[in-house]
Amino acid sequence: MKRWIIAAALLVVLFIASTYIFIPSQIIVARSITATANPLATYRFLANDSNWASWWPGSAGNAANADFESGGYQFRKTSAMYESFDILISKGESTEKSLLYLFSLGLDSTRIKWSTAVSSGNNPFGRIKNYLTAEEKGGQMEDILSAMQKYISNVKNLYGIDIRKEKVKIGDMVSITRQIKRPPGTGDIYDMIRQMKNYISQSQALEVDAPITHTTPLDNGYFSVLVAVPVDRFLPGKDSIVPKKMLKGGDILVSDVTGGKSKIDSVMKLMDQYVSDHRNIRIAVPFQSLVTDRSNEPDSSKWFTKVYFPII
Repeated sequence: MKRWIIAAALLVVLFIASTYIFIPSQIIVARSITATANPLATYRFLANDSNWASWWPGSAGNAANADFESGGYQFRKTSAMYESFDILISKGESTEKSLLYLFSLGLDSTRIKWSTAVSSGNNPFGRIKNYLTAEEKGGQMEDILSAMQKYISNVKNLYGIDIRKEKVKIGDMVSITRQIKRPPGTGDIYDMIRQMKNYISQSQALEVDAPITHTTPLDNGYFSVLVAVPVDRFLPGKDSIVPKKMLKGGDILVSDVTGGKSKIDSVMKLMDQYVSDHRNIRIAVPFQSLVTDRSNEPDSSKWFTKVYFPII
């Protein structure tokens, strides 16, 4: 009988000792992901509290205050620092601080690590309970990071528009450049297009794509308006019509827009931000491809335009 008592006592001692040997006083919970996303755009996106509700896998208690719920836990983003965010994790009476931080792995690769520490306590049974709680918390953090990874790996979600990298398909164009005292209207642009269309027809050449345009404000208050029409072969030009070359086969960023000038201008600003984030070099002015014939469609909300940024 004494042997059984001694054996049981030894087992209790081993059990208690094991909770101190194998469970540290501070249980570190850490999870990480790698997203196919630009680091600067990712930080900018996550720094905006209103963006979190768009990807959060649980429910938003108060999205404006960055309060969210998932798996019975409450999460609150309390502050943003350089490449990191403080997040409080709560359940019942327990609240722990956590840190979400970003590492740049490349222009289109971001490593995101989320870590917190859970106190295991002094009671051996409490240590086991807290260890299991830490594992549960880690599972919630992993689910949240997975949802974030899926969302931010989509360019459209980060920038608000779809931006594609394509190859330039056209080489030869004819163009006209004019300086006018006001921003160009549809009549100004299509007057230039009609002049080039007549020249192309007289030259027995073919138009191979929609007309393109670019406007540059000048220091003297005027606007320099470039309009060009892609053609199937080199044309020498005539009078104000001059030939223009594109770097066929070169890289070019493209985004599609449906809407009028304000929407097009907004897309161009977002694409300019994309170029800056990715450290691209613009080798020519960005331009708009006028897919919809605006001279025949007065409703600007129906205009379909492709915005192009030639880059290297």
